[in-house]
Amino acid sequence: MNPIIDLYNDFLLLKKMSIPLKVKKYMLKEFLEVTESPWKVIGVSKQALIALKQNGYKKSGIKLQRAHINDRDVWYNELFSKAFIDYNEWYKFYQDNDKTILALSSENKNIRNVQYFPIDINMNLFKSTRISWAHKKDEKDYLKDLAEKNGI
Repeated sequence: MNPIIDLYNDFLLLKKMSIPLKVKKYMLKEFLEVTESPWKVIGVSKQALIALKQNGYKKSGIKLQRAHINDRDVWYNELFSKAFIDYNEWYKFYQDNDKTILALSSENKNIRNVQYFPIDINMNLFKSTRISWAHKKDEKDYLKDLAEKNGI
């Protein structure tokens, strides 16, 4: 069994349902959030990195969020309206659009205009824990190194 193919087939079933689009998007959000790597963190805003440094690189006590670069409502609409060639094309579209940046909550509404530092996604850090993300020693060490490299 291939979890990507299963996810794509579930999406196709959801797309065919005769329920309102708003409900389909809610259901899509729910089942995408339980995949292996939803809301992939690809960067951290400069202001969030400063706040993290001041807080000993711990996320507790800071109003920190994973801010979606692309508006989910917009790309969910496109997912439901577009005809994909196959599951690979569908999954690439999903992965390309489901990217986030660690940012202060005050930056979230304007995230496309916020300066951020890229995070090496190959290091597999900041894994989703559904509502939040893993923020352990490896993540703290990575953020500390990133701050030092960028003069923060």
